[in-house]
Amino acid sequence: MKNLLTLLIGIAFSVSPLLLLAQQPDTISVKPQPRVIPLNLLSSDYQEIFHGAPETVSMHSGLVTLKTGQSVGTHNSEEYEEIIVFLEGEGEMIITNGETLKVGHGMIAYCPPHTEHNLIAIGSTPLKYIYIAAKTTH
Repeated sequence: MKNLLTLLIGIAFSVSPLLLLAQQPDTISVKPQPRVIPLNLLSSDYQEIFHGAPETVSMHSGLVTLKTGQSVGTHNSEEYEEIIVFLEGEGEMIITNGETLKVGHGMIAYCPPHTEHNLIAIGSTPLKYIYIAAKTTH
């Protein structure tokens, strides 16, 4: 679990913001600063992690827990690409075109921009995951 969280923090601070800053130097009025966000992994409540500028260049992320049978709801990623890191449980990522991907503990899923999808918990324990969405157009 510690290595997974270290990976997420590395993704959040080392890769995407720096790449985006290099591509968009004139569009950011306040430069995001490195930070560490504590996660309450024991809570079943939604926890917002990042919500975009000025905290990040364009990233939004959160910790989500779905009870068995519960879904996040069908939504479109619009101009965002999304990485979903599964911490606990089992589920399905249902793509609107009919494709269903099995997801769960120890897996990472990618959802490209303009993709309508849903996540549903199907296991006997809650599905807990962190999503990280970054805007692909500015």
